[in-house]
Amino acid sequence: MSAARRRREWDGDGGDGWGGEWDDAPARPSKSQMKREMTALQDLGRELAGLPAETLRGMDMPPVLLAALEDFRAMVKHEARRRQLQYIGKLMREADAEALRAALDAAREPGRDAAREQHRLERLRDELLDGGPEAVGRFVDQCPGAEPRKLAHLVREAQKERAENRPPKQYRALFRYLRELGCGADGDRP
Repeated sequence: MSAARRRREWDGDGGDGWGGEWDDAPARPSKSQMKREMTALQDLGRELAGLPAETLRGMDMPPVLLAALEDFRAMVKHEARRRQLQYIGKLMREADAEALRAALDAAREPGRDAAREQHRLERLRDELLDGGPEAVGRFVDQCPGAEPRKLAHLVREAQKERAENRPPKQYRALFRYLRELGCGADGDRP
């Protein structure tokens, strides 16, 4: 008879008279579940250690955890970093991990916003170059601060550069001009 079957018979009403006395004990997480949680805390600690020091100091965390994260960043040996991560995971059990996760996400958001804005401006520039004078006219109508002549000149020069396979000097100048204008931030199309 297997050990699991014996436990079932022993714990349940197996006719042995013991009944289910262990059923009243509070259920605790399995060892595997506890390891997964600790690994998740260590991963969060590794991500926090990748943030700039100023950002870390601005977060609400225990000073001991902040010092441990700074020590982790200074370590170069693999085994030392692994042990330090385990220590960080232990410290994070007492800290509010959800608040730290939210702070980490908030710290990363400005970079995502900047990348999203850059991609939007690149699409806008490409639409202006592919759309010709009509696209320039629509953009000028939507963006009152745009100078029509300057914009049309930059678009024409960038189109010439692309046709002649020259270095993208005006192509970049058009991007800088669109960024300076700041129009169409809601995703307006030209």
